[in-house]
Amino acid sequence: TMPTIPNTVTYTNYTFTNCQALVNTTTLPNSFADMSGMFYNCSALKTAPIIPKNVKMLYQTFLGCSSLTVAPEIPNGVTDMLGTFCYCISLTTASIIPSSVTDMKETFRGCTSLIDTVTINASPSSYDMSFLGTTKPITLTGTSSKLSELAATAKNGNVIVK
Repeated sequence: TMPTIPNTVTYTNYTFTNCQALVNTTTLPNSFADMSGMFYNCSALKTAPIIPKNVKMLYQTFLGCSSLTVAPEIPNGVTDMLGTFCYCISLTTASIIPSSVTDMKETFRGCTSLIDTVTINASPSSYDMSFLGTTKPITLTGTSSKLSELAATAKNGNVIVK
């Protein structure tokens, strides 16, 4: 179980990396700004914590969390989602990607169980391999001007734009 983190903490980069027995999380303080790699490779983590509203960086936050099934809500204001859910092989449900996101490179790479409609309102400048390695049918919707380009990153035609 994750310990309580004080409200004065703003950066938690790679805090619980490779905590492969971590199952439960606590409420995260709103002081967080950067959660990069915080739960990297926490393979037993089934439920993500609520992402605090002030977070800007979700770089590799849940990469390799192979038991995670539902993505947490992404607050408007997050800019970096590079590899956020990369190789979350049990992830079935994504959350709305807000317009503030500028980097989606490898965000859902290797999410072989993702079978959902993914709403993307961001028009990221970086999005290589966003859906590479996904295997189930996925529909992209939203206000992004790059939905077709994002769908093409799957390379196998299973991601379509509606």
